[in-house]
Amino acid sequence: QAGRQAGRQMCACVKAWPADDGRSVKVLSQNVWGHYFVGGPQISRRLAALAAHIMHEQYDIVLLQELFHLQVGFVGMCKDIEDFSVQMRLAGLLHTSDHTVSSATVFGQNSGLKVFSRWPMRLVEEERFSFTTEPINNKGFVLVELDVPDWPLPLRLINLHMDSKSELAKRIQLAQVMSRLNGLWCEDRMRARVCPTVVAGDFNICQQTLFDQGELYASLSQAFAALNMRDLFGDERTITHPEDGATYDHMFITPHLVVRKRRVACFTMDGGEPVSDHCGLDVLLGLTVPARSATTLASPSSSSLPPPSQPSPPASSSTADDESLPPLTTISLTEDSAASSIETSAASSLTTTSIAPSTSSSDAPS
Repeated sequence: QAGRQAGRQMCACVKAWPADDGRSVKVLSQNVWGHYFVGGPQISRRLAALAAHIMHEQYDIVLLQELFHLQVGFVGMCKDIEDFSVQMRLAGLLHTSDHTVSSATVFGQNSGLKVFSRWPMRLVEEERFSFTTEPINNKGFVLVELDVPDWPLPLRLINLHMDSKSELAKRIQLAQVMSRLNGLWCEDRMRARVCPTVVAGDFNICQQTLFDQGELYASLSQAFAALNMRDLFGDERTITHPEDGATYDHMFITPHLVVRKRRVACFTMDGGEPVSDHCGLDVLLGLTVPARSATTLASPSSSSLPPPSQPSPPASSSTADDESLPPLTTISLTEDSAASSIETSAASSLTTTSIAPSTSSSDAPS
């Protein structure tokens, strides 16, 4: 409760800050469909195509799910991860989280989570979910903090992947994530600092009424709204899993961040085949900067502190109608027309657009 109150107070402080016109950060969250047992075919080829897209799009931070490492006895199968990491270094993403932290002891897959960054990470932590119905996977979340050049505040990101089928597991895992966030908010308050935050990944929870009447997504949205964090991909018309016609992937941000561009990126290979059953979440973020020192906050008892902001409306309110957000587009690029497709996909309303490698999708999937 204390952490929730602190989070609201911090966010209330930031809302009045003017937007900074400085450096933008380009972030991609992507499930790569790399499960060793129920994943898609041609994983090596699909990862190579995705790497080409990442290089072409010049992302600063990449959050991946289902880039699994399989452990069988003393043998670890991670060649795809190693090859992909080489490509990321060539793309300028020199810094990465350690995928071996969550590796199985004898048999099974790790968390499948991987973070790549253009800038050094000052903090990297991985936490395993305390309850899961998928014992073959060590699912959880990765927490990183890093310093963006020209930003007076550090950037915090959480990359997660929740269970695919069990509603009970999802609720328990969500509670664990929120508990960690509340703890971080308390630490920030005690240290008198602000830390813009992004929480993204494959939640395996959709706003569409496919498996329930939206109750689970409402719980998800309200949990983040309690910390004044909003989903950039929460509109019912948004689709990130074309085969199911659903949105299992989400990205929540704090008011410290301004959204300059957001789009659903459907990357494809040379022949038009998708690189994954999921589309990516592609966002360009800027920072809101306080007029006073960016590293300090007024005391909660200070008369200058605005009252704590109220939680955002429940999940039924559409982020697409939020005038503070740029229009949401869905892009699709072919190998021969990558650059031109990017330009023509900048529509003024919700559209759907796919991305092939540049030359230079039952229940929620696992």
